[in-house]
Amino acid sequence: MRPRWKRAPAGPPKPPREFRPGPELLGEWKGALSTYKAELPLAIQILPSGDVHVRIGDQLKTLLNRVSFEDGRLSGATTGDIGTEDANRRPYFLQFDLALREGGVLNGAATAISRPGPRAGNALTSWVELKKR
Repeated sequence: MRPRWKRAPAGPPKPPREFRPGPELLGEWKGALSTYKAELPLAIQILPSGDVHVRIGDQLKTLLNRVSFEDGRLSGATTGDIGTEDANRRPYFLQFDLALREGGVLNGAATAISRPGPRAGNALTSWVELKKR
């Protein structure tokens, strides 16, 4: 006899928590996004309103979406071009997962994740290192 599994009813999705940066995050962060091909200048500006502006090289400034800061980690997603052929095979977004370190440093991963499509996509992770200005 097969066990009969019942799925628990899914509740409504939790609304995202509003991002309110503390003084340790506020301001401008500058550094680099390092791919296997090149080091790209990267600037992130965190405003008191909770808006986070991202600029890679001389590309247009974009907003970081779905921003959160939990357990010392800043995360969110945005658009941008990291300039590698493999990432550019399909449209993608960039997912940031950065840890706040002592001495005013944010570092961690920027992952280029393929947008959903008819074929399986890919993900390519690069290193980010920023210092507070």
